[in-house]
Amino acid sequence: MSSRSWLKIIAITSFLILSVLPVAYMYVSSFNLSRYTWIFEDVRQQHMFETTMILGLGTALLCILLGVSIAVLLEYTDIPFKSCLSVLVIVSLLIPPYIMGISFLSFIGKNWVTSEIKEPNPEVASMVRRDRGITNSAMNAAALQNTLLNKTAVTMPPVQQKPWYIPYNIDPYNVQWAIVILSLALFPIVFLLTSFALRNIDERMIDAALLLRKPLGAIWRVSLPMVLPQILVGGLIVYIFAISELGVPSVMRVDTTTMEVFNHFTGFFDISQALALTVPLAFSIAVLILAAQLIIGKKPFFTVPSAAEGRVILKLGKAQKALGLGYIFAVIAVSSAMPLGILLYNSGLAVLPALEKAGDSILNSLFLSIFCSTLILVPSFFIAYFYKGVKWMDYLILAPLIAPSAALGIGMIGVWNNGYTAFVYGSFLVLAFGYLARFLPFTIKTLEPFMAQVPASVEESGRLAGASFTKTVSGILAPLLKPGLLTAWLIAFILCMRELDLSVMLTPPGFQTLPNRIFTLYHYGDIRTSSVLSLFLVAIVVVPYIAIVFMSNASKWHTSNSKK
Repeated sequence: MSSRSWLKIIAITSFLILSVLPVAYMYVSSFNLSRYTWIFEDVRQQHMFETTMILGLGTALLCILLGVSIAVLLEYTDIPFKSCLSVLVIVSLLIPPYIMGISFLSFIGKNWVTSEIKEPNPEVASMVRRDRGITNSAMNAAALQNTLLNKTAVTMPPVQQKPWYIPYNIDPYNVQWAIVILSLALFPIVFLLTSFALRNIDERMIDAALLLRKPLGAIWRVSLPMVLPQILVGGLIVYIFAISELGVPSVMRVDTTTMEVFNHFTGFFDISQALALTVPLAFSIAVLILAAQLIIGKKPFFTVPSAAEGRVILKLGKAQKALGLGYIFAVIAVSSAMPLGILLYNSGLAVLPALEKAGDSILNSLFLSIFCSTLILVPSFFIAYFYKGVKWMDYLILAPLIAPSAALGIGMIGVWNNGYTAFVYGSFLVLAFGYLARFLPFTIKTLEPFMAQVPASVEESGRLAGASFTKTVSGILAPLLKPGLLTAWLIAFILCMRELDLSVMLTPPGFQTLPNRIFTLYHYGDIRTSSVLSLFLVAIVVVPYIAIVFMSNASKWHTSNSKK
């Protein structure tokens, strides 16, 4: 058997073992019809499922509104500072949503004052911490406070007073504010997909539309319908991330199905019930993925921009430019500048104490993210190469996405927690495999459009020159696909670095990731240290992004100059 055939088998086998097996194994092995029917009979579970659906759909719709509007302004108008604004808009995607939620609560004065916490009784302390949001205790805050003060000598931590710059008291603990926070963190996904799709529209189609309609009508009636598949895919990705989110519902005290799954698994160790709770979520994701596949057809999920900037179709007046710039700057300020400024203020620049307390978590996350983002390129590359254009493979690649992150975490434990694979479950490898299982579909889909741009004649020329398949891949395909590989690596690195849900469920003893440490410190009331560590996390994610953007721009500049 040739090396090509062996690599093809290894690629698909690794994908099935890493991504498909944990989901399939747990849903099949823990199948219990009575548990599934109980979900639809319990009023509380129905309410949480409705809340989760509202959270997911609301976040997707708001992200589409923000992402598409900003993409049109930056791609099709003559608004100034396009390149700079395009980079700034993406910054909020580099800030984990739960960190944005922590920053927002601090901004409106809803964080706990850590210096006044006195919890001498460990059992009472545990109850207090649970009520702060980590497990959404059934007792509300007032009832718990009265119970504790009457029976134990505990001083409850007071809530900060409303800041002077907030005109009225804001109650952030509801699904509406959770939607806003998640949307500010995730809308760049829709923005990127829409921007790249708008740049790839055939200019002849735009010219024909402008002959029949005014510029605004051409954008609304021609351009946007043509990129509707990419817009819907962006909304689908946002929906998957939103309903799987654990951090934002926790800090915003919103009861969601994901939170309930986490509670059943960690609090009651009821794996069967926890998985049963994820079935309605998985079904909703499966329906949306199937609909997206039918709508998008043979088009790729992700597209590669064909030009540095889009074409100017709509020329704006001075007032319109001012309004457009004001809108974009307002979104950037709320989604990026304000959270980072609040974190910087809350940190008190206490860098050394934070490093002493959690320096190991920073190194753990950095090592794990680099390891996973590098390792994930191998199966992603060969699956995108061997199975491009294969329709049934598209559904198989997207199949793992139907499982929310909580269900995937349970599946990883079920597969790897046995006598034969104890070395995996007891080390950081279980977390690494979890990251690969979660993010392989995204990196594969990221590489597919880059792979489609490489002509088949290039590989044929290599074979005619006597190059083996291995040399063709390493000497021809890999260099040509360098931009795609860098993009896929960066996406994997960002997703791994900011991942919280799987970290909470899979972190082995003695190995705590940075997101997990931030989340724990925040719920224990250590705002200063969690703010410093959040800044470290954002900085670690931003640095490779800026480096790759700089290298990409330098390459384009070198290419343009060489042509002159």
